[in-house]
Amino acid sequence: MAQDIVFAILQGIAEIFPISPAAHTAVFESAIPRPKPTLLFPMAVRGGVLVGIIAYFWRDIWTMVIGVARVLRGNRDPEARLAGQILLAAIPTVAFGLLVSDYINIDLLSPEIIGWAMTVGAILLFLFDHMSMTVKRVEHTTFLDAIIIGIAQVLILIPGTGRMILAITMARILGYERVSAARLSILIGIPVLLAFCIRDALELGLQTIKVTSADMLGSLIGMVSALIAVAILMAFLRRYSFKLFAIYRLFVGGIILAMAYGWVEI
Repeated sequence: MAQDIVFAILQGIAEIFPISPAAHTAVFESAIPRPKPTLLFPMAVRGGVLVGIIAYFWRDIWTMVIGVARVLRGNRDPEARLAGQILLAAIPTVAFGLLVSDYINIDLLSPEIIGWAMTVGAILLFLFDHMSMTVKRVEHTTFLDAIIIGIAQVLILIPGTGRMILAITMARILGYERVSAARLSILIGIPVLLAFCIRDALELGLQTIKVTSADMLGSLIGMVSALIAVAILMAFLRRYSFKLFAIYRLFVGGIILAMAYGWVEI
């Protein structure tokens, strides 16, 4: 149970911070062996993370829903436009994740790939965060920006990259302020997480699933962890840059590479 709690906390945080859930799962499972979780557990944690994000951004989501309703009545609305852009940016990730991921070579899951993806991602985040202009906010999002960010996120299929760092890095390249880059990236993650939760539910629906206390606890912890992580990230970026996250990625990437090449054992 303790291992499941740690795993749920890591997943909740890593889904929000640009630090890659896959990389932390690799380190965690190498350092702390745990019994095989139930089939429902990963989906329960992911669903909890989704609820945590929605809880933080409920005002944004509600205004977009109202905006869509206004458009359906024949009125123009900037919030409905933003909703359309978020869905557009999510399409490539969802499409490739659902249709292509099952055909990806298992070698991509190797520690070497994860470690190098963490390291390269850290370098790119650091460079573009400091080199890019800071002139755009979420309300300045265009459909072209949404398409570019969506295409960039396809690289999530390489374990160790992480959707958040891909979206944030591309948003910074496009000139978005740090808080806006993170906010836009997290909002795009809502339809992405929802799509994968639906996929998991449909797959598990073909089997007899018993919900355990570990599943429920994992969902709750994922929700709370994600909610706290979003609040911390937004507050942090109002004063600081992504430098700390880049350094952290380099550190974890270095550990994974050291383990992969046999330099250290955990």
